[in-house]
Amino acid sequence: MLNLRYEAEIRKLLIELSDAGDRYDEARALRCFHPDATDEHGSLYGGPASEFVRWGMRIDRPGAATRIHHALSNMRIEITGDIAACQTYVTATHFKTESDGGTFIIWFGGRYLDRIERRDGIWKIGYRKVIMDWDLRVPYTPGYEPNAWPTGTRSVEDESVAFFDRLSRGRSWPERPFKSQSED
Repeated sequence: MLNLRYEAEIRKLLIELSDAGDRYDEARALRCFHPDATDEHGSLYGGPASEFVRWGMRIDRPGAATRIHHALSNMRIEITGDIAACQTYVTATHFKTESDGGTFIIWFGGRYLDRIERRDGIWKIGYRKVIMDWDLRVPYTPGYEPNAWPTGTRSVEDESVAFFDRLSRGRSWPERPFKSQSED
């Protein structure tokens, strides 16, 4: 039963890190790594995880994505004592801007290989390596009319941040801002 609890804590950690990156929340992303953690992101970066997080959060850097969406799927977690080896499949969508102002998408399919360590009772990443299985670059053309849906942002101003903040304070959300079809 203890391993099931640990696996749930590890899954939550990995989801938290992906969401923090997508929402441009540096402080939350840094909390997912041990202070001495290292990260290997192919030829993009290799070194202290804290420096990678800070570099990745610089939206003003050349080539930075304006919007990012990470979707995690299959997770293989093997726990031995206070160490867990974890492989997580990821599909990431990065929206980037061309020098002429056009937008393109890079889709990335790969895996995270993580060494996750439990120190002082808390699981955090000690080492991460990203493996790329495939990638694809395509021009972006919106499929819906402008403003057809609320648009997510790569910032802490994203609607999901307020959503979880309200729930953590014991408030419900949304407060029935719409009628169901049966109420008409």
